[in-house]
Amino acid sequence: MNSSRWFATVTMLAALAGGLGGCTNGDAAVSSAIAARTEVRDGGRTIRLAEPPAPDGPIQTGVLREGVVKAEVIAPASAVAGISRSTGGGGRIALFASGDMTSLYSAFTQNQTALDKATRDLARRKDLFEHQAATGKDVSDAETDLANARATVAETEGKIRAAGFNPEELRTGRPGMLWLISDVPESQLYEVRRGEETSIEFSSFPGERFTGRVQAIGDVIDNATRTVKVRIAMTNAGERLKPGMFAKVNFGQSESRVISIPQSAIVIVQGKHYVFASRSATEFERREIQPGRQIGDSIIVAGGLNAGDVIATQGAMLLKGLSFGY
Repeated sequence: MNSSRWFATVTMLAALAGGLGGCTNGDAAVSSAIAARTEVRDGGRTIRLAEPPAPDGPIQTGVLREGVVKAEVIAPASAVAGISRSTGGGGRIALFASGDMTSLYSAFTQNQTALDKATRDLARRKDLFEHQAATGKDVSDAETDLANARATVAETEGKIRAAGFNPEELRTGRPGMLWLISDVPESQLYEVRRGEETSIEFSSFPGERFTGRVQAIGDVIDNATRTVKVRIAMTNAGERLKPGMFAKVNFGQSESRVISIPQSAIVIVQGKHYVFASRSATEFERREIQPGRQIGDSIIVAGGLNAGDVIATQGAMLLKGLSFGY
């Protein structure tokens, strides 16, 4: 599923709007006079200025404060599989939205049958060998057949799991079960919890709400879309819903306290994110941080900074040049 179809609504409360205290706007031009009187130590990790930055100078600082973020994650999804009653004999049959998935699951069930047969054949040949009715080669051949059957099942099972399904649930699911797959961006994955209840609206039934539950969160991030597959299970009463239908899944609203900093405070060097934290009125420490998602012109900090820290909010590029030498 294309990640551009994903969307989220984020509401920022008061503290984030003023998440930095003591920060003023000024000219951020590089000052050669400051650079000439600056002492750089510890391989560029520590920068000591000759005098405290002027309030309207090229380097300005701010005190970090916590803010409250409320986030609601709503992601597109599609019904990918369901269990229906078989028309012959009241059994069960797995239906898929994708023809490729239908073929893959059919191959899996055939391979599983072959594995069961190989397991029985090995047990039978071992029994015959013990009664001197089979040779050691017969047993060895049966062991090889079993190993090959296991490898084949593992291969198809891996492909099914990579597509977001649990093969065992497909084999044993009761009629009336429906599964959806939603592609959630990795930056929003922390908002999704296994076992949480979700609200689902299908395009075919606008305005009608259905309830599902997060059953599994994928182990692999799609390198192209940077999304993770989330599987949702739900009861399909009367089998009104069909594999292939599109839907929107509301994973609910969460509230958390966070620290945010302006983009101007961050410099990126060789893929790493840094800020310059103030140790004293004249000394700055280069500190690596773990950035979170972006909201407006601010970046939520996932690690590396604490409330109360003082950082350079303007002039970070000047400090970067002093710290890294370029």
